[in-house]
Amino acid sequence: MFTVSGKNCLIFLISVLILYSCTKEEVVSKPDTGENWVILTSSAQWSPRAGHAATVSNTGRIYISGGFESREGTPTALSDVWTSSDADLWISLTNGAPWPARTAHCMVWFSDYIYIIGGNNNTDYFNDVWRSTNGTTWEDVTPDNAFGERKGMTCSVFNGELFVIGGVDYGGLNEIWKTADGLNWELLPTPPFAPRAHHGATVYNGRLWISGGHVYNESYLRDVWSTADAVSWEQHADLPDNIYGHCSVSPGNGIFIIGGNGNYDDILFSTHGMSWSYIEAENAPFERAYHTCSQISGHLLVTGGSYSENMALNLRNDVWISNR
Repeated sequence: MFTVSGKNCLIFLISVLILYSCTKEEVVSKPDTGENWVILTSSAQWSPRAGHAATVSNTGRIYISGGFESREGTPTALSDVWTSSDADLWISLTNGAPWPARTAHCMVWFSDYIYIIGGNNNTDYFNDVWRSTNGTTWEDVTPDNAFGERKGMTCSVFNGELFVIGGVDYGGLNEIWKTADGLNWELLPTPPFAPRAHHGATVYNGRLWISGGHVYNESYLRDVWSTADAVSWEQHADLPDNIYGHCSVSPGNGIFIIGGNGNYDDILFSTHGMSWSYIEAENAPFERAYHTCSQISGHLLVTGGSYSENMALNLRNDVWISNR
């Protein structure tokens, strides 16, 4: 039997502590600063698009769906689904899901399902809810008496429930709906913030946060709100500018707001919502709006989006990841 005693015991214990400290230091991830970025691909396997949606599963697999592409200059809604394990190589799961082609919808991972919610195409707005375990086979679980048709809302998993916030139909909405099972929905009390769509939403520090947005050409917003229960809301410092079509994401050390307003390449950051600063990023994602942001393994991930140049709308199918 192996034994250690006396002075050798002390040396052994110190060695174990040093080994443990080194191992722990290697495992603990440094917070993402959003200052350094790498472009994984300038041309992903999916077509250039904006208004698409993305989510990350509990195993770290990334999914994107829908949005609109340009077909001979005509914006055309899509019903495809793609997936990737590394955000570089993408695999097509379907080019024609059973749900109607759409843009400005939600895609979210919740309770072991991928959910597709709402959105619109050239002729219709939707209030349907679809779910899938694999991105290929889909089940229509649209509630009979829940929210109406809308696009541009946000969907967030918070406190173990799925929340749908805002959007537009024929006017702006500030409704908040939630579900615990993806089947039965509840309308919450009207929040104090103004109706909005194409705003940002993320979960950070035990609170659900929303920022900015707009309602067609009627109102443009820069306000920031958060809540611990989706009923009582607190207003925080305004963003430096009105912003819409952006995305908001948190890797755990603060809130990042990326892009927006058609041609922004700005990255805003806050640790508490009381002040916002611009990140001086190296090799940052190009200007864009109506793109997606995700958090994967502590990194920030940006896909696709639109930008304007020479009075023309252009679409992207690039993928960027922050490199700490």
